[in-house]
Amino acid sequence: MNIGIGFDINHVDRSLIKQINILNIENPQYPGFLNCIDIESKNKIRELGFRGSIIVDGPYIDLNPGTPEPAIREVVRRKVLEAIDYAKSIDAKEIIFLSTYLPIIQVEFYDRGWIEGSIQFWKEITCREKVLRISLCNTFEYHPDHMIEIIEQVNEDNLGLALDIGHVLAYGKIGIDEWYERVEKYIHTLYIHSNERAGDLHMNIMEGQLLKDQGFMRIRHRMKEKNLILKPFHKNRLVENISTLKAFTTG
Repeated sequence: MNIGIGFDINHVDRSLIKQINILNIENPQYPGFLNCIDIESKNKIRELGFRGSIIVDGPYIDLNPGTPEPAIREVVRRKVLEAIDYAKSIDAKEIIFLSTYLPIIQVEFYDRGWIEGSIQFWKEITCREKVLRISLCNTFEYHPDHMIEIIEQVNEDNLGLALDIGHVLAYGKIGIDEWYERVEKYIHTLYIHSNERAGDLHMNIMEGQLLKDQGFMRIRHRMKEKNLILKPFHKNRLVENISTLKAFTTG
């Protein structure tokens, strides 16, 4: 079973390194990080002596790949390519970008424009980068249909989806099991954290509604074939998160 944890590279718990085989580097999500990458920041990862796989989070705050505005689109393109170059420089196997789609707008021309703009954007990105796995991850989506349409239309082997279980729990209008059924063949990685269905709290999996959710219960044995990355905001109970996830998926 491939289990990982999301970390800031400046605050990696070295005592947990031997208990995981995926290190999820969150820093490119932090605004400004990609503007000041230096050798020291890359050396911090090498100094950990981690021998598993590295998965990187891409930037997303204010960055919308489906934007119709050319000037903003160019900024998004630049930051996405910077993140991809960073991921490759630390030998990452996958980089995951949150979608930034806003379903609350509920206007058909916005949806179609965002989908078509995203298709064109990711075609341009995958034309440049054909090796590193690039995954689009649900954020506020009610369902995965738009994201599926995007990757099917782009149709590149290294472009797929990732699944954030906590976001489905918070914002999804369909069950976790139905969502998983629709995206299973497109995903390598799941982000796992709990929520209370009232905002994105990124709770420990022992808290909130996650382990009480019947849809999550129904996929627990199937998902263990994927990369499972724990993403709680608070890192004070990581050992318990790991042991709980292992017991849940194998029990």
